[in-house]
Amino acid sequence: MTNKLPFFKFDCDDWLTGKIQLCDMETQGIFTNLCAMMWRENGKIKKDRFLHKKIRVPLATLEGALVTLKELEIIYENDEYLSAKFIDDQIKDGFEYVEQCRTWGRLGAEKRKGTPAYKKRREEIRKEKNTKKRSFDFQVTPTLEKSKLSDETQLKFIDWLEVYHAIHGKMHPTAQNLQIKALLAIPDSRREKALDESIRSQWKNIHDPSQQPQHHLASSMSQVTTDGDYSGQYQQGEME
Repeated sequence: MTNKLPFFKFDCDDWLTGKIQLCDMETQGIFTNLCAMMWRENGKIKKDRFLHKKIRVPLATLEGALVTLKELEIIYENDEYLSAKFIDDQIKDGFEYVEQCRTWGRLGAEKRKGTPAYKKRREEIRKEKNTKKRSFDFQVTPTLEKSKLSDETQLKFIDWLEVYHAIHGKMHPTAQNLQIKALLAIPDSRREKALDESIRSQWKNIHDPSQQPQHHLASSMSQVTTDGDYSGQYQQGEME
């Protein structure tokens, strides 16, 4: 299976606070080029005698950079192939996202055709949604069930919550309810796209991607910390 996404995520905070900042700018540039090559080659590149020419640096410069990157455990070598955990994780996420898109596509086609497979898949989705709820170490509020959102949309909302939980920490139940209200305010035809964008871009808040935010650094809802405190101000359109 090959990666279908032409891009990988670049988290500014991770980059600016990560171990890569212990490297000089030349090594950082070499690492960036290696990551691009790994992404294109599905996760690993051969360390051959032509590699330094491909990234246009002297052989000694490349060897020195690789020594530093390996010591910091940013890059690892296996059977003369170079890989990076950063790229490994991104490719795994890309596979899962592509497969999820295929699932939603099949489900939409089955729904239009009215096949028995559609009913079977709907039941599988319900079971998957309940399993995801039970697997969380935080509560998914009852508001989601009462919202009358489709099972598919509810499941994707839980996917977004899982991403939020992994990156930003536990979300207060009140904040969950505000996010559900924000989702309900988006036209049904654009809700899944809004959730896809929120998952892909790791946004803290859900909003309609077709509406251009006024300020990238302002918040689309009252900011809620992991312990439930509020900033007390409502502003427009923050995205991560």
